[in-house]
Amino acid sequence: MMIADAATGAILRYLATAPENVADNIGDGEIAIDGRCPLDGWWYDGGALVERPVCPAPAEVSPGVFEVANCPVGAVASVLDVEAGDLLAELPEASGRIEMTFPDPAVYRITVSAAWPYRDSVTEVEVWP
Repeated sequence: MMIADAATGAILRYLATAPENVADNIGDGEIAIDGRCPLDGWWYDGGALVERPVCPAPAEVSPGVFEVANCPVGAVASVLDVEAGDLLAELPEASGRIEMTFPDPAVYRITVSAAWPYRDSVTEVEVWP
């Protein structure tokens, strides 16, 4: 048995107890669910346990130019220069897309994040001279 947030469907914890004791072990705004799944990658949606969607990953559309297509509304791409450890930019989606251009050769880590229930996608890209 698992406990989920009734409003968001987020899986909060596992519950190992007899069925007659379930009501004593859940708090306000929580629901009990039959079943088991990993806590971090699933949610309870419309009466079923569902794997949470992952934000789309960037794709190179031309040398040094990357695009994240089909972004959820409000998604943001964070760009990190891996070697320097510097956060270079946080780019919001516009019309479901995020485009970024890297003029300098380096390895960059692009993390695309969006609101619940989306999980982040993390991609490292290498730009050549």
